[in-house]
Amino acid sequence: MLQFELYKSSASQDGFLSSKKIDLADNSTALLQITCQDETLGSFIENTVIDLILANSLSPGQDIYTHFGYLLERLNKYLREIEKNSNFSELSIFLGLIHSDVLHFSVLKSSFAYLIK
Repeated sequence: MLQFELYKSSASQDGFLSSKKIDLADNSTALLQITCQDETLGSFIENTVIDLILANSLSPGQDIYTHFGYLLERLNKYLREIEKNSNFSELSIFLGLIHSDVLHFSVLKSSFAYLIK
C-alpha cells in the first residue's frame, strides 16, 4: 500500500489554495490540490471536482486506469464549459487517484508534486 502526505506550500500568495485527501468507499483515495487567483472560482472548481469524484466512484471489477481516464474526461469537459466565462490564467490543479499500490495523477498548468520512493 502506498503511503502519502499532502502539504500546502508555505509561500504566501493571494487567492485560493486548497489541498484535499478524500478517502473513497471503494478503498481508493483521491488527492486534490487547486490554486487560483480568483478565490470564488477556485472554491467553485474545488467543490465541483469533489462532487465529480464522489459521484463517480470505482465500480467493482473496473480498471483503475479506465476509471481515472473517465474522471479526467468529465473534468476536462466541465472546465471547457466554464472556461468561456472565467479567467483560468492562474488556475492550477493536481488530481491523483490511489488504489491499492497504483497511483494515477494529472497536472493542469503549474502544480508541483514530489514522488519519493
